[in-house]
Amino acid sequence: MTASLNPTKKKKATFNTLTVSKVRPLTDNAVEVSFDIPEELQDDYDYIPGQYVALRAMIDGQEHRRSYSICDVPRPG
Repeated sequence: MTASLNPTKKKKATFNTLTVSKVRPLTDNAVEVSFDIPEELQDDYDYIPGQYVALRAMIDGQEHRRSYSICDVPRPG
């Protein structure tokens, strides 16, 4: 997951290992996924409407990356 989503802080995006805290079905084809963000990374995960998050996972030895829109009211961390 990208670590820097704050547009006022220009720094190279990095990936952090995060834990999924909640998966909530929204429709037959969509889910809401929430993550636990460690306290020391809270400032890196501030965002504004229209931003997205890049996720990556290793599946069967291959790296897969996808980008997802952030669909929530902006709030710190």
